[in-house]
Amino acid sequence: MFSEAVDKRKVKTLLKNFKEKYGDFSSENDSDSVWIGSGKSANTTFCFFHRDWESSILKESRWGLRWAAGRSLEKLRKAMNHFPEVLKKIGAVSVAIRIPMSDHSFVQVLEAGGFCYVGGLATLRLGRQKQKAPQRTAGVSIRKVQKNDIGQLEKVARTAFTEGRFYHEPGLKAGSAQKIYGVWAKNSVNYADEIWVADKKGQSGFVSLKKDHKGRRLWIDLIAVAPHAQGLGIGGLLVEKSIKSVSLQKDWDLAVKTEPENLKALHFYLKNGFELESFQLDYVWRQKAAR
Repeated sequence: MFSEAVDKRKVKTLLKNFKEKYGDFSSENDSDSVWIGSGKSANTTFCFFHRDWESSILKESRWGLRWAAGRSLEKLRKAMNHFPEVLKKIGAVSVAIRIPMSDHSFVQVLEAGGFCYVGGLATLRLGRQKQKAPQRTAGVSIRKVQKNDIGQLEKVARTAFTEGRFYHEPGLKAGSAQKIYGVWAKNSVNYADEIWVADKKGQSGFVSLKKDHKGRRLWIDLIAVAPHAQGLGIGGLLVEKSIKSVSLQKDWDLAVKTEPENLKALHFYLKNGFELESFQLDYVWRQKAAR
């Protein structure tokens, strides 16, 4: 059985004594839902957060597991048996977690608790060596995004991808992944620091860039090329533009995240001078999948 924690100090004390700890403990905030195994001696604790963006798009209550901790792996494994009752109380349809691939023991705990592997996340950063500029593509121009581009960018993003964890998550309706990518592109106009559009008889691709000032890193947030324009070198031109943007920031680097199952994307980034930095795994627990 579990009870929701109200006393944050109690949680911090427990965490100091717990041997097994997994997840991101640095980003806990007041909106998190922390649950502690009840009983004379608390053996486990879990921290959940609501995935607002995904929930609003897919019209279902989607949550994330921020971190998990316990006195032992066996205690964590046993606690997973009570996940359904906790998730029922918070109204969760699904719970996702992203962990380093090196956490083999915790992966086994998650799988024993009904979590399913839905893909991974590879982080790549641009190598320090001098980059070779991609070959120019005839008839393609790169320009800043304009307001009247939004509809076309959304269309490009909906059709550009065939891989990603949303394509592999059990229980999601057909078209959910395409819908998420489309909204992602539409919203990026409001939050991205830069968006560059590739024109070849119409908007055929784009790249959105987001600055991480604390980490001194420019992220390729989303890069997409319409299916009819793929293989023409447009993606390489968008990367080249991203490299020029990061060169204007002193001692910054350029990075991107993609799915390891997406071999085409991995090959593309490696070919354009990126190097693998880290690899994580995405797992999802879903009511229908867990039954």
